[in-house]
Amino acid sequence: MIKKVELYRDKYISIDTDKIKNYIFDFFFILLVTFFILIPDYQFFPFTLTIKSISIICLSFVFFTLLIFVKIFEKSIKTDKFDILILLYTFCIILSCVFSKYKTNVVLGIYGRCEGLLTLLSYIFTFYIFKESFKYNKKISKLLTISLMLVSTYAFYQTRVDWVLKMPTSRVAFGTISNSNMFSSFLTIFLPLYIVKYLGGNGKIYLPVCSVIFGALVCAKTTGGYITFAIYFTILCIYFFVTSDNKRKMLFKIVILLVAFLTVLLILNFANGDSYFNEIMQNSRNSTQYEEMGFANGRLRIWKLTMKVIKDNPIFGVGPDSLGQEVLFNYMLRPDYTFKNILIDRAHCEYLHIAATTGIPSLIIYVIFIMYIMINLLFKFINTIKEKGKNSKEAIFIVAIAGSTISYLFQAGANISDPGVAPFFWAMLGVCAKISCNKNISNS
Repeated sequence: MIKKVELYRDKYISIDTDKIKNYIFDFFFILLVTFFILIPDYQFFPFTLTIKSISIICLSFVFFTLLIFVKIFEKSIKTDKFDILILLYTFCIILSCVFSKYKTNVVLGIYGRCEGLLTLLSYIFTFYIFKESFKYNKKISKLLTISLMLVSTYAFYQTRVDWVLKMPTSRVAFGTISNSNMFSSFLTIFLPLYIVKYLGGNGKIYLPVCSVIFGALVCAKTTGGYITFAIYFTILCIYFFVTSDNKRKMLFKIVILLVAFLTVLLILNFANGDSYFNEIMQNSRNSTQYEEMGFANGRLRIWKLTMKVIKDNPIFGVGPDSLGQEVLFNYMLRPDYTFKNILIDRAHCEYLHIAATTGIPSLIIYVIFIMYIMINLLFKFINTIKEKGKNSKEAIFIVAIAGSTISYLFQAGANISDPGVAPFFWAMLGVCAKISCNKNISNS
């Protein structure tokens, strides 16, 4: 939209608000990649995680405000159902803060987790920025690809660099994220994108990109990451084979990709003394701390504890990032809920964590919000296939974005949120919402 603004005495200047929104998105995305992908948490956690939390709060607030000013200038602020649902979710979070017993904790969150009210609001602002200003940009896409390659390469360095350089390393990969589980969640967001780019496009360059990112996922050694990968890889391969006009060529591409992944797995497993096969087959980290907690790293016991917290605080929860305090003060002395030398401050299931910290109504609205986006995206996908064909760029792009979003939602059932990863998930949700609103996402 181009608007003329009078400067003085019939002197006007033309302002292209669409370009301004593109600049807002580009700068926000570049800073997001810089702060959250390229700056490591591994050696300086939890200090750098705190910096990341403060960064996403500041960046999202600033760019959200700029975007609102542009929308006001355009006189184009409109409220849709996405906005209503996200406002209801925000209201539930604020209420949980008001009624929480841990007032000093809920706004900024605890040190080392940093997911208080302000951080949760920053996720919502990130969603809105992407929903209103996202445009596909090849240069931005290249920046993301290069950054992911660097982080994935760094993951190899963390796990077995002494194999080549004789330097001390970590047994599992963290990448630039604070924890191997969170690193696995991070890779789960992006690996489906590049699998789709390889299978659905003509770019052979995406084969090594997929292989390197997959190698980083292997190095993270998280069972949930392995299971989630197996599911979305199988579904994507079946989808592209079934919808392909040249099934022989597609089968060849799938086999090549599978061989590349197996080769990476075998090389890494050989270099690390069969530890990856042991992780897959035995579901073990060889950690006495976690062995003490039992099956699936104690998740069943953690979920049991979280359900008790939800039962005791069903409406407003205990407040954002306050599960640890609630457990410490009310449950640590109960035999059924005790973990020796371990304070449980996360539910290890994002959905249970939302219910425990911000209440069951909050979880219901969150689930409705997600389902509304994905159902609308499905209808958009069906219409796109009818209008432009199942192999059109638009249809493949929807498959890529939906695949990444659903993959994260699936693994979130046994994992936790993190300020270094969650902004990218909410960004994906924003793109899904924009597509389902029939808004243009291309600069071309």
